[in-house]
Formats: sequence, C-alpha cells, structure tokens
Amino acid sequence: LHAFPTRALPIYQCMELGSTEDWVLENYTTVPHPFHIHINPFQVLEIDAPAPTTGTITPYIAKYPVWQDVVNIPAGVQVTNGPFVPGKVHIRHRFVDFVGTYVLHCHILAHEDRGMMQLVRVVTPENYKKGCQSEIPMHH
Repeated sequence: LHAFPTRALPIYQCMELGSTEDWVLENYTTVPHPFHIHINPFQVLEIDAPAPTTGTITPYIAKYPVWQDVVNIPAGVQVTNGPFVPGKVHIRHRFVDFVGTYVLHCHILAHEDRGMMQLVRVVTPENYKKGCQSEIPMHH
C-alpha cells in the first residue's frame, strides 16, 4: 500500500446532515446540460425552459415529485433584440443519511472532463461550517 498525501480542493457546496435545501440550477449556455449528483438524490419541483427566440417561460411544475439523481437543465435562449434567458430547474434535496464528500457534474463526459464538476460535502451539525473545507484524503 502507498500513502497518498492529502490535498486541499475547494468544497463548493456544504450541507448540514439532516437539512433540506432547495436549489435553482441555471443554464447560461445554448446547450442543455444533464445535471447529476452522486450519493444524494433530489426531487425536481419545476423546470423553466425558455421558448426559442421569445424566451417566454411556461414552467413545468411537478405535481408529484419523484426522487432522481439526473435532470436535464434546459438550454438558455437569446431573445431577438433582448436579453439572454437561462434555462432553470428547481430541485429539493434532503441530506439525511450520508456524511462525506462526493461530486456533482454535467453528465456530458466532455463537459465533465473540462471542469463542469464540483465537490460537495455533507457534515454533521456539530461540525457544520468548520468541517466544510477540511482536506480530503487521496484514494488509491
């Protein structure tokens, strides 16, 4: 066995065990992105896909949200002679049974490989905040 050094990588999202969070995922590109999170599923509450050229949004609101780990974030739209309207997805997480560090990323491999990935961490209530940026042991 080899000993690997630890390295400090930024934790972009840090959640407290037992918490519930609503997130809005926004897409400011003209390409849809399949958002995927490891370990912890979410419920899709609403999807806002802007209409081509007008950017008008008719939201899809989930009547009975189901647990899933991937959702497509719709492409944004450049309105003719107007603003750019991002695609959006509203999700709800419950962080109830896992403490540790994992990833969220775009499920398009080329995007993931070029940086569309973040580390996320769930910490116990007594360790919340101070445990959010501690080092992560390297794995072999």
